[in-house]
Amino acid sequence: MHSGHSNHSLARHAIRLPQRDHRQHELHINTHVPGRPVAVPENVHLNHALYLTNLSVPRIIDASQKAKLFCSYGIGNHTLNSVKWYKDGQEFFRYSPLTPPTRNWFPVKGVSIAAGSSHCNQFICEVELEKLNAHSSGSYRCEVSGDAPEFKLIDKTANMTVGVVSSHR
Repeated sequence: MHSGHSNHSLARHAIRLPQRDHRQHELHINTHVPGRPVAVPENVHLNHALYLTNLSVPRIIDASQKAKLFCSYGIGNHTLNSVKWYKDGQEFFRYSPLTPPTRNWFPVKGVSIAAGSSHCNQFICEVELEKLNAHSSGSYRCEVSGDAPEFKLIDKTANMTVGVVSSHR
């Protein structure tokens, strides 16, 4: 490399991913450590897929704390239509990046979104719940949907249990 930083030079690796339509696609990944293998799951078609990369929901949390719900995703060549959050199958939050971008909240027992705590874009959607109580325990789902013409839909669910100290002795 011409930079003189032989130990920290960038290496460019090409990984060929199998495609159902038999077109050839390459994923180019720059790494700081030449020769190290980079793992890409075989079933991920990065140019075409709508996929979830992470869902973070506290498994167990004290009622006095705030719960951060975090969902990250990739949209491939899709257009993001919406990201929705559900508790026990009931929608309580919706983000739509379409013009104009909107955020909507819906009343669900046990769910109180902290003011100004929702941060969503083309890659992540995070909301923070406050005023937790026994009704806040349950199943939380992040649902990501693509726009026309395919309207692809992906989702992932995690459970949260809220610990509430009883005032009875």
